[in-house]
Amino acid sequence: MAQRIRDVMTTPPVVVGPDDEVTAVVELMRSTATTVLPVVHGDRLIGTVALDDLIAVLLDGTTADPYHRRVAAASAGTARGEDLG
Repeated sequence: MAQRIRDVMTTPPVVVGPDDEVTAVVELMRSTATTVLPVVHGDRLIGTVALDDLIAVLLDGTTADPYHRRVAAASAGTARGEDLG
């Protein structure tokens, strides 16, 4: 019989909020041995955050996720990454 996600998922889920501090989320990821966390606002899933994105923020001040950075670069500066959501 095939295993199901319900058999291996973490419960209750470890989540972060949109106003959480980056360093606190990095520490949470370290303590829970995870590299991606869901971002929730109230009871609504609004996105995910990856450790790679947080490292980029800490190292070079980048604020948009990698997809939005690529789209913004491709549009030759006509849109900021965070405006493309």
